[in-house]
Amino acid sequence: MFLAVVAGCSGPAEIDTVGQYTLYDRRDVLADAAVRDERGRLLPDLVALPVQSSDPSVVALGEGSFACVSSGTATVTLAADELSKAVEVRCSLVERIEVSPTELEVILDLVDGILEPVELEALRVEVLDESGTATDVPVHVRSGNTNVVSVGPNDVLEFNNPGRTSLTVSAGDTVVEVPIIVGEVISSEAVAVNEASVSTIDIRPGTWRWSVRADEPIGLAVEGCDVQEVGPELSGGCALPDGGRLVLTNSDEGLRRVAVRMVRMPDA
Repeated sequence: MFLAVVAGCSGPAEIDTVGQYTLYDRRDVLADAAVRDERGRLLPDLVALPVQSSDPSVVALGEGSFACVSSGTATVTLAADELSKAVEVRCSLVERIEVSPTELEVILDLVDGILEPVELEALRVEVLDESGTATDVPVHVRSGNTNVVSVGPNDVLEFNNPGRTSLTVSAGDTVVEVPIIVGEVISSEAVAVNEASVSTIDIRPGTWRWSVRADEPIGLAVEGCDVQEVGPELSGGCALPDGGRLVLTNSDEGLRRVAVRMVRMPDA
């Protein structure tokens, strides 16, 4: 005796999709959801498409897709054959991002002759919706050049090498850029300037900043820049495409002990 087993055909029984979406931008979301039969098997020739939005002013339908139009909540109905499923769509749209500080400048110092990386806490970021109210939206911070600055856990910033780059702060489809400038201390030295004499420091081509601190007023001039000052604490900077010299002048009696710090900034 032979036993014949005949497999019956199962029709669509379930639309396989999540019950809720949370969206932060206006990009189209494809909604061609899979359909399963009563035994949980996919029906590859059948998909469920959006056919209705409970509030088109919040969620609008496209061809096989839907997208947020404004902030709020609406229900999108997906349908395939006689099946339908309601999906809640929460729209939390980003109007603008406020970042503080709006730019960052960091100087890497020398420690035992080696530039020491600098670590800073994350940027202060506030995301605002269309009404100007702060909203809880995922924020992503990325570095344009990880050799200059890298972004670590909890968006902590580590400045590794001199240079210029930017951080990209994004939430939803809104993006803000934060310029980054990282300089490096080239030298930090003590100079003794005898009375009625001068002392000079050669400066190679580049963009420079300097700070001078003396126990008594000292004269400072920079060849290649229009800089001439006198005082116990002096600072400044300029671009020296052809290089130059920093000149310290002691026009009074007695020895002057001067601390000089030279910082090279990345060229624009």
